[in-house]
Amino acid sequence: MEQTQGDDPNQTFYSEYNTRLRDIEERSRIVKERTHLLGRNLIDLKQENSEDIKELKIKVTRIEREIEKLKSIANSLIRETDKYAKKEEMIILERMLKDFQPLDFVRMKDLDKILDEKFTKHKKI
Repeated sequence: MEQTQGDDPNQTFYSEYNTRLRDIEERSRIVKERTHLLGRNLIDLKQENSEDIKELKIKVTRIEREIEKLKSIANSLIRETDKYAKKEEMIILERMLKDFQPLDFVRMKDLDKILDEKFTKHKKI
């Protein structure tokens, strides 16, 4: 009986040791799985991000081209508007035309005709 009692503390020690060892191995396995999942997720996120970045770069390039086109159009419009008369110039021209009033001028033939008609009307009265 003495041997069985002596084996009991050793057996208990070894069984506790084995239990702890299995727990540690299980924890280690779980940590490895989680680490693997994290690594996989990081790789997937990196791929998604790189695809998103590529798409954004394409969009930015397209927007830059459109901005350049808009700048070109704006510059040509500015050049075209320089060719038009300004408001102040139009006001000056309007004043000059009011002073001049070309429609009030009459040709000599027309004046003679009008005067003849008036004289004939006046003589009849």
